[in-house]
Amino acid sequence: MAKSAEDVRNYKDQLGALNKNLGSLNTVYGNMLAAMANIGRQ
Repeated sequence: MAKSAEDVRNYKDQLGALNKNLGSLNTVYGNMLAAMANIGRQ
């Protein structure tokens, strides 16, 4: 039972890290799209 609780805790931690990384990638992608849109305006 303790192993299951530890697995769930590890799963939760990994999901948190994944969510943070996806947020960072989303920010980078958004900035890239904004930069490309600005290039088209010049």
